[in-house]
Amino acid sequence: MEDQRTSPIPPWLQRLGSRIRLARRARGLTQTDAAGPGLTKSFVSLLESGRTYPSVGTLVTMADRLQTSLGQLLLDRPQLARETALNLVMLARESPPNGAVGLLLDAAETLAGDSDDLQVELRLTRGDVAASQDRPKDADRWFREALTQALEVEGYRVSIAVNGWDAWEKLHSGLSPALVLLALMMPIMNGAEFLAALRTDATLHDLPVILVSAFDSVAAAHSHQSQCYLAKPVDLDTLIETVARFCSPQPR
Repeated sequence: MEDQRTSPIPPWLQRLGSRIRLARRARGLTQTDAAGPGLTKSFVSLLESGRTYPSVGTLVTMADRLQTSLGQLLLDRPQLARETALNLVMLARESPPNGAVGLLLDAAETLAGDSDDLQVELRLTRGDVAASQDRPKDADRWFREALTQALEVEGYRVSIAVNGWDAWEKLHSGLSPALVLLALMMPIMNGAEFLAALRTDATLHDLPVILVSAFDSVAAAHSHQSQCYLAKPVDLDTLIETVARFCSPQPR
């Protein structure tokens, strides 16, 4: 008879099961208590013994029932954490913009740690969620932070202005950038007003400007005053390639 052997349980899956078991016991719950609606006691038993790996949705449910975070359940070896963080970001993008999305992204941020590309993706996703929830100020802030981090990772020095007037004051206070990434929809002094002032300034009129906007028609109206236009949501690879056409990163 042919020898039938079961595949060995991966160590990381055993550790995941152990963390779930410890979290359950810390709450004084039985496996039946932890199972609840939608899960079975036998599934929880398999999970705790490391003999199955749950979907992201199941992990969200387990974390909620065990009153812990996804980060605490899943944080282990870097690759597992990275893959799970990416799954959580994707799940957040596909979910309705409610409170659960914030929980998913908080867990993803814990797992992402110091991974720059994941942190950039998280900020972009938080910006998209804020925009869908009609929170334009928060959306703009997350978008600025994401682009800043993406450019800094590539070696560029970045200075942030929160609106056109803030940028105008910085330019007239000694800041000398090689390039301006300009949003058109801003308070106090919008992008169109900033661009018009820039092009009539004796010192700054030749400063290269890349427009960044979700409104094609608005950007098109000002294309003759800028070097090019990037549509939101911005593809980061396209952003880096476009910026490199006008300036070089600092030596590392």
